[in-house]
Amino acid sequence: MIGMRIDKRQERATQVLGKLHADIVVHHRHMNANLPDGILEPMGCFHLRIHNETLNIGRRNPRTLLRGNGEISEVFVGGVPSDIELAKSSISLLQPVVKRGKEFCRKIAGLELEVIARFVAELKQDGALAVGSIAEVAKEAEVIVTMLPNSPHVKEVILGAGGVLENAKKGTIIVDMSSISPIVSQEIEKECAREGVILLDAPVSGGEPKAKEGTLAIMVGGDEHAFNQVQDMLLKMGATAVLVGGIGSGNVTKLANQIIVALNIAAMSEAMVLATKSGVDPEKVYNAIRGGLAGSTVLDAKMPMVLAGNFKPGFRMELHIKDLQNALDAAHAVGSPLPLTAEVMEMMQALKVSGKQKNDHSGLVEYFEQLAGVQVRKK
Repeated sequence: MIGMRIDKRQERATQVLGKLHADIVVHHRHMNANLPDGILEPMGCFHLRIHNETLNIGRRNPRTLLRGNGEISEVFVGGVPSDIELAKSSISLLQPVVKRGKEFCRKIAGLELEVIARFVAELKQDGALAVGSIAEVAKEAEVIVTMLPNSPHVKEVILGAGGVLENAKKGTIIVDMSSISPIVSQEIEKECAREGVILLDAPVSGGEPKAKEGTLAIMVGGDEHAFNQVQDMLLKMGATAVLVGGIGSGNVTKLANQIIVALNIAAMSEAMVLATKSGVDPEKVYNAIRGGLAGSTVLDAKMPMVLAGNFKPGFRMELHIKDLQNALDAAHAVGSPLPLTAEVMEMMQALKVSGKQKNDHSGLVEYFEQLAGVQVRKK
């Protein structure tokens, strides 16, 4: 969760995020998973010192947040994802906002976080202080941003006990940047509206690289006035932030995006397997066609990974499976068949059964490689 407080009363704060003064908050769920080598134990005990103030964070609190003081009033880093890669994505999202706002305090004695230490280390240099819960953030923030794995997580953080809605003031704007079902976005918005809280759904496209660059494509659904209030903030994270319609429209747009990306990867994979099986160098085929009508951002982003046999995730296949399932569910709800999406979904499911769900979604090529008995690799 990322929360932002617009604080016009603090004259000491310089206007940085456009015309906004803001608190930025990232919150992650405690993980009980086996962590890879080099990762801190999730319940370690650390301390944090900023501006000569040390905060000890207890072992029993599963939701620890950090914040850093500077020209942006406060920055909180802590978190919720149920897996390592989501923590990575959330931190990537935060980096450009923090870096454009202020060179934060760097006197850090240590941190206790239940997120992965190697990702949090990237933000240590930007400073931190600790708070204890979502509730504390929601009580002070005027704008709260969530980015969570799927619909149940968003419901829990916003609607659950001790969550955002229970503690937010009337007029608070929640910007949910999760990729979830548009139907769920609409359900959550109704609950928020009853309490005088505004919800925008604002999923993103661009993956980790564009998150780090602050050049994401952000597609937003909801109230136009609320969108205008947060647009400057969104443009610190994205190259574009477009209001596409009412609540749920952002996620409909994201699902359309994910369908197009999935089908592009499938078409690329099938074509390059054909070229390889026919004895033609796939790298030369790629270079020959990338400037023509078959060229695309997907082709340029994913084909080099395929040629290198590098399926280290920028966007994990299991997350794309989640998005395609949401697309199928939403399509069935409105009576819009998705035959190609369903077919690619089953291809990804087959690779998931083979244990490849944590690979980058460009690994879809392996499905076609197995069918033809070849590998599309650089010669």
